[in-house]
Amino acid sequence: MLLRFLGYAIPILYAIPVLLVAYVLSIGPVNVFLSNPDGTMVQSQYKDQIISFYAPLQWCADNSIFFEKLIVGYIEIFVGKID
Repeated sequence: MLLRFLGYAIPILYAIPVLLVAYVLSIGPVNVFLSNPDGTMVQSQYKDQIISFYAPLQWCADNSIFFEKLIVGYIEIFVGKID
């Protein structure tokens, strides 16, 4: 019984950190996919869902200057210089 539990638990323990990293890294490509070069949103009907989905990252950026610079720099890689 314990071996069966560990058989399910170990892959989940590896998947959680990978999914968290993918979540944070997905903000750059999502920004490119949904934004025009001038910064306006192409798919504005999804704006509320995107804001809600990335709210934890926004909270971290609001509370940490280092994290804000890191995220803004990462997004700039994808969309160019943010003014």
